[in-house]
Amino acid sequence: GGEKFDDLLKFVDSQQPQLNTSDRTRIHTRHQWLKRICNIPFRTLGHLYKEVMDIIQKDSETFSNQQTKHLSIYIALVENDRNQLRYVATTNDQTDLLLGKTLQRGEGISFQILDSGKWAYINQT
Repeated sequence: GGEKFDDLLKFVDSQQPQLNTSDRTRIHTRHQWLKRICNIPFRTLGHLYKEVMDIIQKDSETFSNQQTKHLSIYIALVENDRNQLRYVATTNDQTDLLLGKTLQRGEGISFQILDSGKWAYINQT
C-alpha cells in the first residue's frame, strides 16, 4: 500500500520538468494531502467524503490566486444500473439541493463529465 504509493509519487516527481519553488511547494503539499487521504481510517464513508472535501477546500484556499473564490463541492456515486448518480456528500451550500438526491442520465452535465473521464471546472462568475 503505502510504499507503492510513495514510489509512484517519487516516479511522477522525477518525470517533471524543472519546476520553480512555488510549483514544487504546491506539488509537495498536494502529495501530503493525498497521503492523508490514503491514511484515513475507514470507519465510515462519510468521514472519507468529508476529509476529501476538506482537502479540496484547503487546496483552493492555499493555491488559488482568487482569495474570494467560493467552491461548491459534491460527491456522487454511480448506481449499479449506471444510469443514476446518488449524491452522498456536499458542501453546506449544496446540501438542500443535492444531498441524498439522484440524478438520471441525461439530466445536467454530471454524466457528460463522468463519461468523458475528465474533471470539470465550471466558472459561474
